Amino acid sequence: MARKSSDSWRTAIVQLVAVIWEQGDVSDMEPKSRREVDFEREVALLDEFIMSHNSVYDFCAMLEPNRAAGGDVLQTSRRPGTQDNPFIQLLQALLELRFLEGRWTQLESETHKLVILQTLRILTRDTMLQRRFLNRGGGEELVHIFDEQGARHLS
Repeated sequence: MARKSSDSWRTAIVQLVAVIWEQGDVSDMEPKSRREVDFEREVALLDEFIMSHNSVYDFCAMLEPNRAAGGDVLQTSRRPGTQDNPFIQLLQALLELRFLEGRWTQLESETHKLVILQTLRILTRDTMLQRRFLNRGGGEELVHIFDEQGARHLS
């Protein structure tokens, strides 16, 4: 039973990452076509991720059952910092296609923006993913977004 559960969360994340990549980079879309793209499925899958991972703080432990059980990390079969990590793939897809370099401002739906922020918040609870987020420039982009939103609110 535990194995099936493990496979189902992995399958759901792989599916989410595939949907994000299939939709493509919002910065490559013309404004009219961006409004026509159906992001509802992406938003629904992101919302599902948020609901099912809202209490997770160590995503590497999900990949390494020995670590989660207090076992020896050196005896695990997976290397959680590699590209086969579905959480890294999700973080990378969100950063590259929805968040960094002004892509955020090109999203039409406020709900879409909110679930992206919530997903990033949950992912960056994990130290390794937080480091990747900051190294890719996510921190600076987040500060820029907060500055913009604050200015909009105060004007």
